Amino acid sequence: MTAINGLKEMGWIVGERDPNMNRAFEGKYMVAEQLQDGDPYPTDDASDGRFCLVGDNLDALAQEAYQHITT
Repeated sequence: MTAINGLKEMGWIVGERDPNMNRAFEGKYMVAEQLQDGDPYPTDDASDGRFCLVGDNLDALAQEAYQHITT
C-alpha cells in the first residue's frame, strides 16, 4: 500500500491544493486531515487548523504525513 492510498483510506484529503488551506505556503498539492465542524477555515498555517502539508511533490507530502501519523 502506498502512503497516498493509506491516507485516503483513513479519510485524509490527498491531491490538488485547496487554496484556502495553509495560505502562508505555496504548492500545487496538499495532504490534510478532513475538516470538522468548528475548525477554522480558511487557515494561514497548520497552527490554526488541522494537520495540513502543501507543496509540489505529492508523494513526498504523503510520505511525511503518513510517517507523522503512524509513528
